[in-house]
Amino acid sequence: MKSLQRAGVAVLVMGALTTVVACGGGSVTGPSDAASSGATIQGTVEGGGAALRVSVMNTSLATSTDGAGRFTLAAVPAGVATLRFQGTGLDAQLQVSGLQDGQTMAVTVVVQDSQVALRQQPSPNPTPSPNATPSPNATPSPNPTPSPNDEVGFNGTIQSVSAPNVVVSGRLVRTDGNTRIRRGGRTLAFSDLQAGQSVEVEGTPQADGSVRAKSINVEDGPGGEVEDNVEFTGRVESVSAPNLRVAGRLVVTDSSTRIEAHGKAIPLSSIKAGDTVEVEGSGRADGSVLAKKVHLED
Repeated sequence: MKSLQRAGVAVLVMGALTTVVACGGGSVTGPSDAASSGATIQGTVEGGGAALRVSVMNTSLATSTDGAGRFTLAAVPAGVATLRFQGTGLDAQLQVSGLQDGQTMAVTVVVQDSQVALRQQPSPNPTPSPNATPSPNATPSPNPTPSPNDEVGFNGTIQSVSAPNVVVSGRLVRTDGNTRIRRGGRTLAFSDLQAGQSVEVEGTPQADGSVRAKSINVEDGPGGEVEDNVEFTGRVESVSAPNLRVAGRLVVTDSSTRIEAHGKAIPLSSIKAGDTVEVEGSGRADGSVLAKKVHLED
């Protein structure tokens, strides 16, 4: 029977840490004796090419990667932070959770197919006890080699859709003609997947850290339960006043919707296909979003 592993891509920090501990996509250093406000994220971006702008959503924190792809963000509010990566041909987000005041978290971010994901790091090998004496007859077991048939399973939220792939809670999920996409007992098309949906993914891990999906089960979100508050960022696919389609999701505007750029109101006609926008609003029963605000990004 194939093993089904439940794996979260968010970085979790548990207990009072005093040393660097590998954790999900990064490592965490415990707080010092002196109290400090916020956490520090030290990151390395792989495959990003030119310098990228890295910011923390809903804050004024921002920086840029250096020539080696490194970046540091200090005073990041404790809890869950959504990092945004912007550069030529790239505008993507991922979430880092478990942040605590005074802690330093190291993460490695992989850029691929205009999307970002945390690199999964293996747990460090345990340090043998200095008093342990191996049996002279003991034959060490070889390190297990992951089978290409092993399966992983995890739950998360769709952050972006770029056929034939999706990013689920920071992890790249690849689909093909054999991927089963369902909601309840109903089979869905790939085009039914939308940013903001909660899904369960089962598939085979790939060498680059992505997952080749065998099945994607849509649990809620657009087309399911109505969401009170919706906020997401994506590329505009089409504009047909008063509506637009962003990252596969219909966004409805009305006279109460504020459309802005650089802090100033602009008409809907200023937004074109290919632009990147941030949408805030409320979900509707048909899966669309009634926008309270549409912000045109640079």
